[in-house]
Amino acid sequence: MKEHRIRSSIPVLWEAGYISEKVIRYISKHPGSSFSEIMRTLGLNESTLRYHLEKFERDGLITSKKIGRQRCYFSLEEKVGVGSKGGGLTVIQKRVLNCIREHPRISRKEIINRINGPPSTVTEALGSLMKSGKIVKVRTDVKIGYEHVSKKELKNRLFKRLVVRLVNGEIDEHVFNELVEELDRTM
Repeated sequence: MKEHRIRSSIPVLWEAGYISEKVIRYISKHPGSSFSEIMRTLGLNESTLRYHLEKFERDGLITSKKIGRQRCYFSLEEKVGVGSKGGGLTVIQKRVLNCIREHPRISRKEIINRINGPPSTVTEALGSLMKSGKIVKVRTDVKIGYEHVSKKELKNRLFKRLVVRLVNGEIDEHVFNELVEELDRTM
């Protein structure tokens, strides 16, 4: 009788170890993945995945952060300073920024497909990257895309806009000079 119990529990233990390894590997390869993304990609049910994620967090193997409406998971070695004094980017922001650098004028939909990220999280990352001046929205003939902008390039674009405003009479020379000084100070 005891022998039967031992034999029947071996596949269960093996399967639990296999699932744990799958989940950890996935999070390491896809930092910033949401719960639903992990569940869908690995084909796990909700309770099984929740059990493993909670266990890994308790054991200090992973960490999670709420980004937008999603809870996203990171292996500890890949966690980046979110909102830190150093102006660190979240992992999802880094993934989005790298995707934009590799594919200039890429659309939001294409970014979502390339990095396999949740749409709401990608949209939030795009908004914060635009707000910080790291990317700009560009309009092409058929779509709206995104481009990476260096500080020097951003400064040049802003300066050109100021010149156009001066030439069009929207601002006078005094205001123009003040804005150029402000631009030099901040960039």
